[in-house]
Amino acid sequence: MMQRKRCWPSVPHSLLARPTWLCLLCMLALLNACDSRPGPATTPAASAVTLTWAVTLPAGTPPDEEIFLSGNWNQWQAADPALRLVRQQGRATLTLTVEKGQTLEYTFTRGSWAKREADETGQPVPNHVLLVETARAIDLQLAGWSDLRQEAGITTPTPDPSLVNPYDPRAQRVQLLSRALGIRKTFFIYVPPDAAAHPAERYPVLYLFRGHEREWVNPAEDMSRGNRNVIDVYEELVAAGAIGPMVLVFPGISSNDNVYSGMLVNMIDPEKTHGARGVGSGRFEDYFLQDLIPFINANYPVLPGAAHRGVDGFSLGGFMAVKIATQHPDWFATVGAYDGLFFYAGVISNVVTSTLGVTLTAPLSNPLVTNDTTSVRLGISLDDRSFQNGLFDPVFGSPRNIQFAVANNPANLLLNTPADAFEHLHWFIEYGPESREPHDSNFYRGQYFINLLARMGLVNDGGAVANGRHTWAQADQHLARTLPKHYAVLSAP
Repeated sequence: MMQRKRCWPSVPHSLLARPTWLCLLCMLALLNACDSRPGPATTPAASAVTLTWAVTLPAGTPPDEEIFLSGNWNQWQAADPALRLVRQQGRATLTLTVEKGQTLEYTFTRGSWAKREADETGQPVPNHVLLVETARAIDLQLAGWSDLRQEAGITTPTPDPSLVNPYDPRAQRVQLLSRALGIRKTFFIYVPPDAAAHPAERYPVLYLFRGHEREWVNPAEDMSRGNRNVIDVYEELVAAGAIGPMVLVFPGISSNDNVYSGMLVNMIDPEKTHGARGVGSGRFEDYFLQDLIPFINANYPVLPGAAHRGVDGFSLGGFMAVKIATQHPDWFATVGAYDGLFFYAGVISNVVTSTLGVTLTAPLSNPLVTNDTTSVRLGISLDDRSFQNGLFDPVFGSPRNIQFAVANNPANLLLNTPADAFEHLHWFIEYGPESREPHDSNFYRGQYFINLLARMGLVNDGGAVANGRHTWAQADQHLARTLPKHYAVLSAP
């Protein structure tokens, strides 16, 4: 057996003759010098990154309460003394040194999960997510706390003659200064015409996605529409008694020229949009959840709470609607999509595994799943040509950051979340027929996604549309079928 080397050096007699305190100091120094045990693990200087948070606190934050950062690296402790911010009037700051390359997920509390970061209505907001790459300062403004309703702090929109909607005057054009994007961002909103005469009334709200805010309301977005848009569809349904009044919101989730799609994701590399206007920081998820929804809640006659809020979208907008609903299911009650571009989880395979309950068969060029369920949940098919399209370089990085993509892809989000998180959601997923693949239909992607829903015991009220095409006329018809379904759920008491 190997013996540990003893380290008791001989002490010169001259030292022993000196005062006792000096001898003790000498002995301690010698013992420390020969202690070969390793010290506490430290982060190598090359991989250490310093982050500084500077947080503007909501009006009404109790002045005597402490503010804490809580995240996935401290087991979500709500009052960790090591993550206590330093308060100074309405601001609070914290500096940490963390390891480069990790993904931080975090929120803020006042020492208890009953007092966590929320919107101005008191509804908890999604956690912040940060990929640690370089030292940086993070400037945030908190909208509210879950136990305190904020009655002020959001500017009411003012009429601006220059912001008349050139596509359809029935929809109001509004510019919002986004804290998340750091720029002004335009959206369109349709409010029921009778709302002004009934100021106390509140209505369910549906957010409709595609890319540019104009697309759902522009009658000439393509030649198929015949000078109609989704507002015509909505008003015809109201006139027929099929639905009641709703607020429709059309967010802009793209560059102003509609070249770069934000995909409702906090872009991993917004610099790859080459300075395109309308992108700003690229934090489109935060813009929608932290800026736009609170702004709508504070300034328009919408019913409060997730039970009266839904999302729907066409093509890339279908991805956005389903992505945000699977990522934050507690924010919504309904989710729809027409011919959505859903990326395949896992790797390409001609084996359709029974462990995932996917029964669809398709050519090898239309990847489904692998027989390795772990790689399905934690991967994205790199053979998916759409996923590799350069359009998505700003969103998912180039080469692709798979971990980040998995955290933002509807199929992975569905597979990585317990099914009971989605049980309250009503799904209205539709897509074109197989005969129109691959250029005029996303049949395989739609069928793939609803098979995953079925595998989790979730019911989709929709499916393949026999005469469907990838056109705006068909997107409008999707809303003609699904608006009554959205309304029935969102208007319920």
